[in-house]
Parts: sequence; structure tokens; C-alpha cells
Amino acid sequence: MKTTIHRGHNQIGGSCVEIQSDNTKILLDLGLSLDSNIFEIPDPNDITLAQGEELIKSSEFTDIKGIYIWDKRPNTIDAVLISHSHPDHWGIVQWLKPEIPIYFSESSFKLINKSAQLLGRPKIREDRVKFFKPENTFQVGDLECNPYLVDHSAFEACAFELTDSKHTIFYTGDFRRHGRKNKLWDKVLKKVKQPLDLLIIEGTTLSRPNETPLTEKDLEEQAVTDMKKCDGLSMIWTSSQNIDRLVTVYRAAKRTNRIFVIDPYTAHMLKIAGESNVIPYPSDQFSDVKVYFPQRFSSYLVKQSSEHVLFEFKKYKITKEEISEDPSKYFMIVRPSVKDYLKHLSLDKSILFYSMWEGYRDDEKSMTFLKWLESKGTKEIFLHTSGHADSSTIKKTIDTLQPEHLIPIHTLFPEWFENEYKKTKILKNGNSITLE
Repeated sequence: MKTTIHRGHNQIGGSCVEIQSDNTKILLDLGLSLDSNIFEIPDPNDITLAQGEELIKSSEFTDIKGIYIWDKRPNTIDAVLISHSHPDHWGIVQWLKPEIPIYFSESSFKLINKSAQLLGRPKIREDRVKFFKPENTFQVGDLECNPYLVDHSAFEACAFELTDSKHTIFYTGDFRRHGRKNKLWDKVLKKVKQPLDLLIIEGTTLSRPNETPLTEKDLEEQAVTDMKKCDGLSMIWTSSQNIDRLVTVYRAAKRTNRIFVIDPYTAHMLKIAGESNVIPYPSDQFSDVKVYFPQRFSSYLVKQSSEHVLFEFKKYKITKEEISEDPSKYFMIVRPSVKDYLKHLSLDKSILFYSMWEGYRDDEKSMTFLKWLESKGTKEIFLHTSGHADSSTIKKTIDTLQPEHLIPIHTLFPEWFENEYKKTKILKNGNSITLE
């Protein structure tokens, strides 16, 4: 088998790996760079040849011949396998030629398309998607594909084991061992076929190799402690697709007798996750989860003739007046776009848990929002842990699997692997390794 790193060498995000067997060629992930602005990328239905060529020239898109809808050359890929629902792993697939099948877990696909609907982005056509189930083998040409469910900040994230008649390759995707599903990774390591010819492994956190990450349980305890001291409204700014984090703070709200208040977007993300797992979302089963309706977002959905998206959670609505009666009874999901709603609430003695990567704070809108909250009497508290494996988990993975070859990806420090493991092969973007 031949492995080519199209993108991911010395880069976090935008991952794309090509695996070629005797008769089959697939891509593992096809993501946007983390700094990409998806709103500036043309709609797949409107893109021109010149625009497509410019997207590749500017490195917005991975340069692979024949796969995009504007490229008239013959298609070169049999399928694309997507590991999880973060855009830096799937964000380019809408621009693929329609004859190329895209493999998703069903929950990942639903999260992606519901998010697209709510945010006014292009949806992925379901008729071109093939679903796999974690822990269930499927076949693409002469490649046997085993998706393994892993612990990550994206819901239902998977690693892939790929086998032909001669070799086995294991691609970790993004993973960790300190989330709410922390036991999964040890189980995965026991299942991977031996001998393992090639391990393709992420190294996102290697800028801080000696750091011991907080667990989601640690974050829950911290949130409980801080909310018990708070006499006002408790808030959190986090990703609505970080289901682990939402479960963590819901549990903290429950333990401090606070109602968990979320917006419609978050409500839909939790509902999708809750279809196959016990996840709290606005329903009769979880009476302590309520929905607030920011005017800006609600008006947008009405304008898009998507009122039904709002009405789905009407039964569980909470008003500004109810929250204002006693803010200390509530724990609320917020973000800069709901600032107009927060202006109607008392924020004196309130707290905000900032629960995302620190780098996002540098954005002008983020800084403006955080400074405004501070001016209203809000105390900011950092409450976060990485969605990626720490160095000890990476070492355990390599030591357990004992691969014949190792390729780092999704990292700014590929040299760390080279220093630690002699079998490391650093592949720059566009370079390949062939297993004999």
C-alpha cells in the first residue's frame, strides 16, 4: 500500500491522507485549514474553473487532481472517509465531484448538515453519502475498513484501520484519553490488528509535551466550586458541538440546582447526539434544560422560512423576564452573537466560563464581547481542556501498537516523533511512503 500526506505535515487542521492499495484509492479526511473563512468560499453550485484554481493556488483546498467539481480531468479517488464532524477534517467535501462517495458516521453527518441549515451554509447532499457504524467493518474496493469509536471533543469521532491482503494501516484521526469516554482508547489499542505496518498519528498538543491535561471530571468539579460562589448568572462560552463539554457543564448545573439554559442551535446539536446516547437536551425527560430564543437568530430562521426549527423547542422556552427574576438559578450558554439578548439581563455578580482554545480570544469580536461582559460586572474564568491526546497518551499508543513505520500528522512538531521513535518517517505535504 502507498500512503501520501496531502495536507497535515507541520500543520494543525486541514488533514488529508491518501491510501492506495492495488485496486483502490481513498482519502482519509478532507478538511479546511483552521484559518480558513468558509463564508468566502463559493457555493459548490456556483463555483467557476477560475475560482476553483484560485482556491488551490491559495492553499484553501488540497491540490489533488481530478476530484473537484470544476476539474474536467478524470476522477482519481474511489471514496473519502471522514473521521469526525470538525470542519478541519471534512470541510472541503461539498466541492467534490458528485460521483465520489463520502463515508460518515450517521451522527456526524446529521450534526454537520443541521449546523449548515441553521447557519445558512451549503449542506452535503445525502444521496452521495454512505454511512458506516463505529465498530462495524465495511469494504471499499479491496480495502477492509474498520472504524473505531474514540474519545475526542467531536461527537462520535472515529479512528480507521485499513487492511488489504498484505498490510495494515492505522489512522488515529483526532483522539484523547481524558474526556468523558476516556476508556475507549485502551479498548481500541487492544483491537488493532498486529503486526501493524504503519501508524498515522496526530500530535496536536506537542507544543506543551510535559503538560498533564485536565479531565472533563476535573472541569465539572471546578465549575461546581465556582458556581457555588456565584450569586448571579452563570454563563459559559463553548462550542455547541463539543458534546462532552456540554454534558460536563449540564452535570455541574444540576449539582448546583441551576437550570441549564441553551439556544436553539445548541438544542439541535444535543438532540442529535441524544438520539443514540443518554445526552441531555430540551425534552420531557430533561425538565431542567430550557431554551432561550435570541432575536437575531430567530429572525434569521424566520427569514429563511425555517420557523419549524424554532417551534420544535417552543414547549421548553424560557423568557428574559423569568431569568431576570433570579439569575442565580440559571446556567446559560452564550456567545458574541447573543449580546443583544444579554443586554436585557442583570450581569452584576455573574461569571463567564471561557471554554475554548485561548487563541480564539484574539479575534476582534471575541475581545469586544469579553470586554463588554467585564464592564457589566462579569468575572471571567478559564474552564477548558484539549480535545487532543497529550504526550503520554501518544507514547502509550506507539509503545502498545509497535508499528513498523510511523507518520506524524496534525502537528506543528513532527520532529518530536523523530526524536522519540527511530521508525518515524516525516512526510512533507505531497510526499509518499510505499509498504513493500
